[in-house]
Amino acid sequence: MADTDQAQSLRQSFLDQLGMLVEEVEGMRMFVDRIPTQLLVERPTPDTLAIIEVYAFIAHLDERVRRPAVEMVKDGTTPRIRSREALDVANEHAWRENGFGMTLDRLRQTRQALVESLHACDLDAWGRDVEVDRTEMTVFDWAHRILQNDTERLRTVAQRLHHAHLSDRDEDLPK
Repeated sequence: MADTDQAQSLRQSFLDQLGMLVEEVEGMRMFVDRIPTQLLVERPTPDTLAIIEVYAFIAHLDERVRRPAVEMVKDGTTPRIRSREALDVANEHAWRENGFGMTLDRLRQTRQALVESLHACDLDAWGRDVEVDRTEMTVFDWAHRILQNDTERLRTVAQRLHHAHLSDRDEDLPK
């Protein structure tokens, strides 16, 4: 019984953390008009996603890769996810054509749908396998990986925004 309680607690923790991205999106919305369009849409280097592309890429993964994989898990099928293929498909899209507000709306919708889909999975399903880049892991492990990837992507966005010195103040904000 303790193992079941611990697994249920971990499942809920992952769902809560995955849902935090929706709050992050709402927080970002407050600052959208203060961020220069150039900073949002231009890539710092050719192989680095622009800020709008980072958010759009997460939305793409949630909608086209992650949510269908969750549905497969629910059906008892092991999804096979290839990160490189997902990135290639995402790079084919012109994310900059949508405004940043629309991109944030899409991310909020796709993340909410992913969290709802994962929430509908019982503990048994969370123990099932997902194959990511030829490595088998449970849905628990996969959810943890999603959180790690989201955190890394959003940390990069935060650093770029921080280094852009968007404040009108002469001194930097305290750290």
